[in-house]
Amino acid sequence: MALREMLAGLFSVVGLGAAFAAPMAEVGPEALKDTKSFREILAGAHGKPVHIVYVHGIASDSAGLSEIFQKKLRAKMPELKAAGEPVVERNHRLAISPKPDFKFMTDPIWTDETWATGAPFVNRYTYNVGGHPLLIVDEVNWWPLAVPLKCRALVAPEARLGGLDTHHLYLCAGLADDGTTKLGAPYQSWLNEKEINDALKAKRPIGGAAWANGAVKRGLMNWGLSDAVIALGPMQTYFRATIDKAFEYAATDSRTGGAADDEYVLIAESLGSFITLDAWHTGGATHDLLQRTAYIYLFANQFALLELGRLGQDNGYVPSHGLVNPPVTGVGQSPLDALSAWAEGQDSAEHSMPGLSGTYPLSARPNPKQIIAFSDPTDALTFLVPGIDKVKVTNIMDRNGFDFLHIAADPLTAHVGHHSNDKVIDVMIDGAKALK
Repeated sequence: MALREMLAGLFSVVGLGAAFAAPMAEVGPEALKDTKSFREILAGAHGKPVHIVYVHGIASDSAGLSEIFQKKLRAKMPELKAAGEPVVERNHRLAISPKPDFKFMTDPIWTDETWATGAPFVNRYTYNVGGHPLLIVDEVNWWPLAVPLKCRALVAPEARLGGLDTHHLYLCAGLADDGTTKLGAPYQSWLNEKEINDALKAKRPIGGAAWANGAVKRGLMNWGLSDAVIALGPMQTYFRATIDKAFEYAATDSRTGGAADDEYVLIAESLGSFITLDAWHTGGATHDLLQRTAYIYLFANQFALLELGRLGQDNGYVPSHGLVNPPVTGVGQSPLDALSAWAEGQDSAEHSMPGLSGTYPLSARPNPKQIIAFSDPTDALTFLVPGIDKVKVTNIMDRNGFDFLHIAADPLTAHVGHHSNDKVIDVMIDGAKALK
């Protein structure tokens, strides 16, 4: 996140940045006091584990994003302090096949090797008290699906146009910022040595982009918004399959008795909320696990924007066959349609998850369900969640970073800073009390 660091540093030097901890406000349509706080969710689980499925958003290129959130959550909740450090299971690979036969111009995006070893994955964190799990966090890392496409189509060519993005250029070669240390899987050599050297030596005939504009384009557009474009295109089928496998993993962990009794919570950042609700339409594990989920937290959702890419689509989901070349029409309902369908979901039933062994009892869900959505008004890529029947929807406005005289703010921090914003986490933990 070089752009965030540069702009934050600039505002700090000139001494004109607003305080980081800025006011917050709830803007409805439902009152925050009528929803359950995370502390209440944890207490109300009555000994069952609370199981968070954490899905990152745009501009991600490394694992561990949820660890920042977890650290702050643990520091603020004595219930979790007693658990100490979590037991961590890393790199549960979400193998998707067959490999997509996609090319940029004439060059294949993936080889068999880079597809197999660069798969999306889940990191699991389990907090135990008295030998029993109190909190489980499944961090879903889907970014390996998008990074190779951005490397070839945007990062390398941008060196000749707007300017060089050295950090991401080296990452596209599977290298650390020193340009020599290999990062290892899931990072791959998505760009070869010649492509890297050509980009490093690229000449910009008229000087490239103005500094601030170039930084915004490379950070927010090339490495951020491009994820949303990818998710709306033919790769959408692979995104759905990835999320479905992640939710299947969440539903079938190795504990005695499985995870059927866990109290599930979805935390989705940015584009992560869209691709999760998009996977709902496949009718697989994502659909069934969300039916057992009453609590959703959204950071910087893009429903209103991406809804425009689904206008006029058929109400039914038409799956593609073999994952390759999905149909242009019938690609599925919009995410807001999915939320409405989720709201209508059954409260208690015996249900068998497709592709999973056994029957998983759906415990009674609080009615109505709840969505708490956080948005920084200075974020160019966030929107309010509208009211939904049978769901308590509460939108919270917050400030994630520096505000330059209320003229401009660091765009990346505004968008991706919720998981590290103490006020956001306070509101999650204690609800309306934290706004007083």
